[in-house]
Order: sequence, then structure tokens, then C-alpha cells
Amino acid sequence: MITLTEDLGAQTDLFMEGIQIVMSNFKERLTMNEMADAFLATGYDMVHHVAQHSMPGASPERVAESVMEHNEFIMAKMKEDVWESQE
Repeated sequence: MITLTEDLGAQTDLFMEGIQIVMSNFKERLTMNEMADAFLATGYDMVHHVAQHSMPGASPERVAESVMEHNEFIMAKMKEDVWESQE
């Protein structure tokens, strides 16, 4: 499985600053939902690409399973480190 650094919250905050810049430049061309879907799809594809390269010889099913495990890990970390701290 792909690993993350411990400070996901700080990384997320910094990345979101960049996202805000991009979103402000595209707000006339894409809705907020379209931008969110595009960011998620791009992120999932990036994780899949990294998994393929980090697991040479793994079956497509195993790569997809690893991606799902990693995505579940990210969601759990976001819930724990970011979303719950904002309440």
C-alpha cells in the first residue's frame, strides 16, 4: 500500500489554497460540482497510476484492491485529522 506522511491535515490545507486559485480561474466555465468531480477523478487516477508502478506484475484486480484500500485509508485520515478538527 502507498503510505502518507503523518501531517495530512497541513498538506490538505496547503493543497486547498492552490485549489482555491484554480477554482477561481475556472468558476465561469465549470460548476463547483463539476470541479469537485474532476479533482476526485484525477486524484483516483493518480493513485491508480502510482499503484500500477509500485506493484509490478500485480493483477489489475490486485492493483484496484490496493487503490481502494488506500482511498479508504485517506478517507479515514481526513475524517480523523481534518473534518473532526473543524467541528
